Formats: sequence, C-alpha cells, structure tokens
Amino acid sequence: MSTTLADLEIDVDLRATPWRYPGPVAPTSGLLHGGTFGVLQHDGGTWVSDDGTTLDELLHRARVAGTQDRQAVVAIGSNAAPGVMHRKFTRLGVSTTVPMVHGTLTDVSVGHIPRVNPAGYVAAVPRSAPDVRSAVVVSLLTPDQVAALDVTEHSYVRRTGTDGLHLAGHDGAWSLYVSEIGAISGDDGSALPLGTQSELWELLHLDSALAALTGRGGHREVARRLAGDERLRDRVRAHLIERDRVVDTGLEWLDPAA
Repeated sequence: MSTTLADLEIDVDLRATPWRYPGPVAPTSGLLHGGTFGVLQHDGGTWVSDDGTTLDELLHRARVAGTQDRQAVVAIGSNAAPGVMHRKFTRLGVSTTVPMVHGTLTDVSVGHIPRVNPAGYVAAVPRSAPDVRSAVVVSLLTPDQVAALDVTEHSYVRRTGTDGLHLAGHDGAWSLYVSEIGAISGDDGSALPLGTQSELWELLHLDSALAALTGRGGHREVARRLAGDERLRDRVRAHLIERDRVVDTGLEWLDPAA
C-alpha cells in the first residue's frame, strides 16, 4: 500500500526550508511514485510490496522501465529524501517513479561540501573512511533520470564503483556523486562529519571572522541570509579556502562515470 509523502510526514521543499537539509530520508526501502511511497521488502531474491507484488510488476503497471534497465545511484545527502527526489524530477520533467532501497557502503563516510547551495544550505559530500560502513539509500534510476539528476549536482561529478556496496539483489556497478572541490575540515585538518545545519553552523561560527561575515542569529536566519545573497555565498567559500578549511575527499579511486 502506498501513502502520500505528506501523510508519511516525509515531504520537504529545501528551497523553502533550507534549514531542514538533507530532509527526511526514505524511512524504509520503497517505491516513490506520483508523490506516494510504498514499502518494499526483499523476499525470495526480489523486491516485493506488502501485498507480494514484485517491484518489476509495479514498474510495469506504472509504464516505466524495469529494474534491468536502471542504474544504482547511491545517495548520501538530500537525494535520499523522497520529497527532494519527487520535486527534482517533477521540475525537470522526467518520471517521478523511483525505487529507493536501503543498503550500506563500506570505506565511505559523509561530510559537508565547502560551498553554500543557492537555497542557503551546505550540502553533504562523501569522503574516504577506511573500515567505515555507512547506511545509504540507493535509487534505481533510468538513464533519463540519471541525466536529469546530473544537472542538479553542481560542484559534484558522478563516479562509479564495483565494490563496497551491500544491497540486497544487486551485485553490479553503482555510482556516487563526489565533490570536485573537497570537503570542509575542522581545526585539526580532518573533514567535519555530516551534521544538521544547526550543528554545522555552531561549529563554523567558532571562527569569529566567519560568524561576523554571515551574521549572527540562528541557523534559519543564516540560511535565509545566504539564500538571498550570492556574493555572501561566494565570500563564505573564499573564507573557507583562505583559512585552510578545505580538504580532499580521498575518493580518487572511484572511476569516472560512463
């Protein structure tokens, strides 16, 4: 049974509420379709709905490509949120039917990109973390959906891997959006772990010069201020670079996407 994103309380519009980044992630493995989300479980070697209908049958009923014609794309930020994916694909004019399934990714953890999104939030970025096992949401996307998603990933490049993803029913290649401009570091030179926007700005505002630059107030006020001022967003990025608060992600081992 599918339920609307609003009824599940997982709908989000980050353009209007950037302080909610990354938004409510998919609560379970499920199928996003037409603004609804239905639970999927892996059973007998395939994904099925709560009434036993296979995922491929659900996709066939929706008149979209089956699983064999889709690519596994790992989400580490807002792309794990059904509400975000629904709004992106609606805006870009491609199918909003997306299987979103839970898995784990080894040797990767998550930090923040040293760039403020035009909506006013600081997005997530994957980074190398040997022996770490991270919970991820994996979207199974058609080529058209992948191409549309590529357009939205500014300062990222999609790269591919063949090992490290643990996902029921999938043992092939996968892709991941990797930062082209590094990750934000702490005072000790190591990348800051992903936190809420409130937690991030509390840490960043320990730098009094950066606090003076963005202005005081809560993270909502900071987000609104940044969303309305492109020059201010550029100055924040320049400040992070000048203060040596940017480090490499260490993910050069991933191959360029085909």
